[in-house]
Amino acid sequence: MDPKLLERNIIHCDETPIQVLKEDGKEPQTMSYMWLNRTGNDEELPSSSMITDHQGMVIIL
Repeated sequence: MDPKLLERNIIHCDETPIQVLKEDGKEPQTMSYMWLNRTGNDEELPSSSMITDHQGMVIIL
């Protein structure tokens, strides 16, 4: 993970399984993963202000 991300109070992360049909050295049935990491505005949390009764993780892409 980029050290600049670790300096922030909020980090959004996503790991999505994907199927890559043409990848050298792998069968089309092999599962691959795509990772997304980004930061958000430390001062504004619109998802937490709109979803006040939600219990769990909220990921916004």
